[in-house]
Amino acid sequence: MSQEQIRNDISALVRLAAITVPDDRLPALATGLSGTRTVAAALAKHDYGLIEPASRFEAPGQDRALTHGAR
Repeated sequence: MSQEQIRNDISALVRLAAITVPDDRLPALATGLSGTRTVAAALAKHDYGLIEPASRFEAPGQDRALTHGAR
């Protein structure tokens, strides 16, 4: 991917997030995006099989009767 395309992608993401980033910070963001894409591509190559949560998530402070059904 060309540096121009990466810069355009970063600019689009910044606008989408509705944040203001000084122009001098865009190259650092472009480097980060490039690295993130590399890591994502490497992870996508692996077959992790069926992945399920290790345990049921319960938000703190919720009534157990509401999350598990009242008996």
